[in-house]
Amino acid sequence: MDTKLHASQQDRVCRFICPDHLFHFSPEARLGLLWNPDSMNIRVTESTTQFLHFRVTPISGHLSPFMVTAIYASNSSAERLLLWQNLSRLSTQTEPWLLCGDFNEVRYAYEKVGGRPIHTRQVRRFNECIERCSLEDLKATGHILSWNNQQSTRISCRLDRALGNHVFFSEFPNSVVHYLAPGISDHSPLRISMHPLLPTGPRPFKYFEMWESHPTFDSIVHTAWNTHFEGSPLFIFTRKLSATKDALKRWNIRVYGPVLHQLQEKKRALIQTQLAVHQNQTNISLRSAESEAKIAYITALHQEESFLRQKSRQHWLALGDRNSKFFYSSIQSRKSRNSISTLKSNDGLLISDHSSIKRHIVEYYTALLNRESGIAIAEFNFPSKVTEEQNIVLTSTVTIEELRAAVFSQKPLSSPGPDGFPARFYQKYWDLINQDLLLAVQHFMINRHLLKQVSHSFITLIPKTANADSLDHFRPISLCNSLYKIITKVLASRLQQILSGLVSGHQTAFIKGRSIHHNILLAHELISYINKDGPYRACIKVDLRKAFDSVRWPYLIKVLQGPKTEGGLGVTRIEDWSRGSSGARFWELASNVPSMWASWIRLRYLRKCNIWNCRPPNGCSCAWKQIIKAREWVVTHTKYIIFQGLSINLWQDPWLNGSLHQAIGRTLLSWGPPDSTSVAVFIKEGEWCKPPRWPQDIDYLW
Repeated sequence: MDTKLHASQQDRVCRFICPDHLFHFSPEARLGLLWNPDSMNIRVTESTTQFLHFRVTPISGHLSPFMVTAIYASNSSAERLLLWQNLSRLSTQTEPWLLCGDFNEVRYAYEKVGGRPIHTRQVRRFNECIERCSLEDLKATGHILSWNNQQSTRISCRLDRALGNHVFFSEFPNSVVHYLAPGISDHSPLRISMHPLLPTGPRPFKYFEMWESHPTFDSIVHTAWNTHFEGSPLFIFTRKLSATKDALKRWNIRVYGPVLHQLQEKKRALIQTQLAVHQNQTNISLRSAESEAKIAYITALHQEESFLRQKSRQHWLALGDRNSKFFYSSIQSRKSRNSISTLKSNDGLLISDHSSIKRHIVEYYTALLNRESGIAIAEFNFPSKVTEEQNIVLTSTVTIEELRAAVFSQKPLSSPGPDGFPARFYQKYWDLINQDLLLAVQHFMINRHLLKQVSHSFITLIPKTANADSLDHFRPISLCNSLYKIITKVLASRLQQILSGLVSGHQTAFIKGRSIHHNILLAHELISYINKDGPYRACIKVDLRKAFDSVRWPYLIKVLQGPKTEGGLGVTRIEDWSRGSSGARFWELASNVPSMWASWIRLRYLRKCNIWNCRPPNGCSCAWKQIIKAREWVVTHTKYIIFQGLSINLWQDPWLNGSLHQAIGRTLLSWGPPDSTSVAVFIKEGEWCKPPRWPQDIDYLW
């Protein structure tokens, strides 16, 4: 805050407000720092007109020391650039680091409402500084547009924020910045809560890939799995999973314990052995012990990295070095992002008590999921669309090949369900468990009954927005057991074979071989048709629901523009996107792909002409104009491979790097082949056969 206090007033004002507190002011008194010496020690290490950098050492409680940079950025972009440079310099520290205050800049376009558009260069510099410093925004609650101009033509921005480095999130994973009501000020005050770890209850079992590198792991799994049980095949399979889980729990505590503690022990043993070798270079047994200690330490490093990679949900990054720091940072960042420390109740009141939050979540979803629909399905007389032959295929005995395809099609280390076993376990020990698994799935297909321990799932709440504070802003995701997913995959694979016949042709989304673009283009054509002169026409909008509550445009643009090798779509210009989409629709028409939209186009525009030579008529839709405009681009990227030639038009299709008509004109019409002739007339017994009356001066086409 700009204190506006002269140096002579600072002591008097601070002692009047908080007589027992200490204080420090930056040059020109733009920033003021006030603290209680009974609760913390403050040591200011750097003080400028734009920031105060200081170290906080809590006296009571269990909080670790951390660094804080209080920001009051200048209105001048040149001076802010100097601030970004100073922050980059300060980022080399290894302690927990918190930055908070008025940065006088936004990060994204959605962080400003009203007024002129944001200055792209300045925003880019701010974001580059944040990336260089490896900072992330703290989870926020309240109204994040923290500044407004207090005018009738309102302009609001998120100028105030709090950020931390990965060490800060590791030490204080549940930190939250609360945006409070601004009162008479044009800025909202920030209150930062550095919560201790929330109570989590007992941790569920989870299978870790790193276990597989231990020499005794296979024997533990085989011994536990071969335990004898009585009951149905499905019950036996679940009991074997449970026995394996119990055995792995005991084995993990005995062999590993905390992974990071094991790593430190291996490192300490290696250092001690190397010191002994330095003191006695000729001792062969010590050198042998050093080699063994080094191998043990390297193995522990790989195990730690595997452990952190699996917990972080990140794919492997080939950075040329161990990625444990990256993965650990990712774990803490994800925990902070997904943790729920405060929620708004149905009355708009803020809930921060852990037990109250749990009760509110249960009440919310109980009311939501127990809601009566008011419609009895039995009232609808749905006709049966599955034939007897199809039903036999759907209900036939599951084969080992089907089961293997279902198991190995799953992501190995995706989040497991309550049993803790991801698909990786089923894939690695396929030879051990496949017969038990086959009997269990076949038992379900025959009896159509699933045990509760198989159908149980964890429900996790994923925030839809960056600062979710209401349950409406969370997406509930069910984490199902792998056995449940395998059964589902088998059923889905069977349905896939007949799905196109079960789902109406009007439904184009999420069906293989159909494109949602077809309905968009068909609607475009219908609206264009309705707007033409003639009898009155109307269209009715039905069953249209909002698909997304919000779109994070900066992230979306980043994905669109990013290269495909990094997970993007490689799209940089809307012209390229439009041309590619129009070209794809053109090729669907040229290839006679069946769809309702294609039937409409052929009936309206292609009754008397070929798609390769037609011209858009006056008054046609702009979508059709764009498709025809893409024709030249499609031709340049099309190469025909001739087999029988029955479906390729001799005159119009571009089978000669262009059409035959373009190559020689219409002079050969006197030779005899009509417009509908196919290339097949030039093929005999799989060989090119030149017609006897073919003019000698165009033999170059052969």
